[in-house]
Amino acid sequence: MDKEKLIEAYMKGYEEGLKRGWKGAKSMLSRYDGWELRSRMEGKIGTLYQDVRTRRYEIEGEPFFMDWEEQEGSSDRTPSEAPELRWGNMYLFMERKPEISLDIFFQHVSEDCKGLCVTHERISAIVDARGEDENVVYCYLGKGGRSSYLSVEYETVSLGNLNKLASVVGEFFKENKGSLMFLSGMNRMMPYVEFEKIQKFTDFVKSKANEHGGCVIVSLPPNILGGYQLQQIKNSFDQVLE
Repeated sequence: MDKEKLIEAYMKGYEEGLKRGWKGAKSMLSRYDGWELRSRMEGKIGTLYQDVRTRRYEIEGEPFFMDWEEQEGSSDRTPSEAPELRWGNMYLFMERKPEISLDIFFQHVSEDCKGLCVTHERISAIVDARGEDENVVYCYLGKGGRSSYLSVEYETVSLGNLNKLASVVGEFFKENKGSLMFLSGMNRMMPYVEFEKIQKFTDFVKSKANEHGGCVIVSLPPNILGGYQLQQIKNSFDQVLE
C-alpha cells in the first residue's frame, strides 16, 4: 500500500472515530446531566482501548479482509488440542473466531445433552454450516426481538442487557440438567457493560453450570483485554486453551 492510500485509510478511520465519539456524547447529553454526565464520560474515555480492540475484530471480519487472508494463505491461531469435557467445568478457548470451540459444542450436543448457543455470529450462518438440530437452543447477542430462521426460533438479547442474558442462561440450566452451553461475544459486550459486571456474569454462569451439572464453553479473541483483566477472566475458568 502506497503512502497516499495509507493516509486515506488513516483519515477514514479518524473520521469514523470522531463521528462515533460525538454521537455517543450527544446520546449521553440527552440522558444525563451534571456530575452524572461527567462521570459517565470519564468512564467511557477510560474504556476507549476496549472499543478500539473490539472494532479491530469487527473490521477483520469484513469481506475485504477475509478475502485478503485467503489470498495470503494466512490462518487463525487456534488451540493446540481439544479438552475432554468434564461436566460442572467451564472452558475458555482463545481464538479469533469461534471455530474449534463451536466444533466441540456440536460434537457433544445430543438428545441427552441439550445445548444453548449464545453468540454474536449470525444464526443463519451457523445453521447453514451445521444443519438444524432440535437439541440446540439459540440466543443471539444483538438488536431485535424474537426471531427465526427456517424452523429455528431464537431470542435476541441486547449486548448491554446482562440481566436478561443471565435469565436465559439460568432458565436453560434449570430446565435441562447436565446440558452444555456455548458463548461467544463477550468482547462485543465490553463497550456496553463495565468489566466488573462481565466478570460477575461469568461467575454466575459457572455457578449455574455447577448447580445443574452442566458444562460451559466460551470463545474469546486473544488480545482483546489488557493483562490484568485477561487474567481475571481466565481465573474464572477451569481450563484455558490458547
